[in-house]
Amino acid sequence: LERIKKLLLKLVDRMELPPNPLDQLVDLLGGPERVAELTGRKGGLVATDAGVEYQARNKDVARKNVNVNEKEAFMAGRKLVAIISDAASTGIS
Repeated sequence: LERIKKLLLKLVDRMELPPNPLDQLVDLLGGPERVAELTGRKGGLVATDAGVEYQARNKDVARKNVNVNEKEAFMAGRKLVAIISDAASTGIS
């Protein structure tokens, strides 16, 4: 069973899957440093010099305050674009 699991993981690594649309949009608009993401996601795939890697959103902020922190960064002009999902839109005006 373990051998099959390793084989399947190797096959998945070799597949060229399309990027997640939200991750691709964030990347095209300047990355997490320039885009305020107000969603229910815990993290996303970020393009780096080493390739693509998973990064948690706002590691320095408590999870329940991530969207508030992102909104404040956008409102203060530290982030130029805001992406707001339906999951995070309640209470934002």
